Amino acid sequence: MSLLDKLRPLDLHIAEVAADGNCLFNALAGQLRLRDQKTNTTHQELREAAAQYLRTHADEFMPFIDSEGEVTQESFKAFCDTVANSSAWGGQLELKALVHSLKSPILVYAANAPDLLMGEEYAAADNAPLRISYHRHYYALGEHYNSVVPLPQQEEGQEDEDKEEEDKDQEEEEEQEGQAN
Repeated sequence: MSLLDKLRPLDLHIAEVAADGNCLFNALAGQLRLRDQKTNTTHQELREAAAQYLRTHADEFMPFIDSEGEVTQESFKAFCDTVANSSAWGGQLELKALVHSLKSPILVYAANAPDLLMGEEYAAADNAPLRISYHRHYYALGEHYNSVVPLPQQEEGQEDEDKEEEDKDQEEEEEQEGQAN
C-alpha cells in the first residue's frame, strides 16, 4: 500500500518539506504551526530543544549513538552539538528527544511499515499527535521526513470538478503522447 493510499481514508495528505537535512525539524515546526497559528517555532529552535534533551538524558541515548569506536562523553557532546548547530539529518533519537521536550505525541506514517505513535503518555484531547511521514528512499536523497496535514475542505461539487480536470489533463497527455509517436 502506498503512503498516499494509507493517508487518503484519514483525509490526510503529505505537505512537502525541503530536503535540506532539516526536514524532520521543519516538518515538526509546520505541525506546531498547524496546532497553534500563533506559534512561530523554527527548525533551529527544535534542533536546540532536541540537543538539550539529549544532553540532560545522556544515559538514555548514549548507547544508541552511531559512532566509530566507543561512545565517550566527548563524542556524545559532539553529537549533541551537531544536532543543535548543523543541518545533519535527524532520526529516531531526535524524534524521541522532541516527544519529551515538546511533551507531545508524534505519529509517524510510513508506506511499508505500521504507523508509529511515540509519546503516548502525552496524548490528550487537547494534545493531538504531531503527524509526519517517513520516506526511506526519497528520490535519490535517501531518508526524508514530510509533514502530514488534513486535506483541504472541498466545497460541494468541487470533487466532481477536480475529477473532470484530472480526466481532461490525462486526455491531453495521452493526445500528446499519440502525436509524439
